Amino acid sequence: MKKVIIEGLYAVGMHHHGQRALQVAAQYRGKPEPENSFDRHAIAIHAHPSDRLCAYLRRQDALFISEIHRLNLIDGHILVKPKFEPVFRARVGPSQRCNLGFYAKDEHVASIQICARKHGMLVRIAD
Repeated sequence: MKKVIIEGLYAVGMHHHGQRALQVAAQYRGKPEPENSFDRHAIAIHAHPSDRLCAYLRRQDALFISEIHRLNLIDGHILVKPKFEPVFRARVGPSQRCNLGFYAKDEHVASIQICARKHGMLVRIAD
């Protein structure tokens, strides 16, 4: 079993869910929402352990995560950890840089790396 870490993803929409930012260095869970009527690739970010919806991954980041989830390459939970305070932009809302991690079976690592290259993502693999 390997730990997969993806850096430089962005959480968005915090202001729609009652807060202006995710707590830096706190741990959240990412949950795919294939039944989401606005975006079937959406990845919701929930507080842990309360399970309260706090934000979503930015659409282009969610495409990659939803693809590897759909291919059953993720073993267990998706963990999201905000690394910096959010950046506020007019008419777009805040975005906050995060790292995302999950466990994957050794035989799935090559497939995850291929998928990451296809989406322009950098992935770090740890034991």
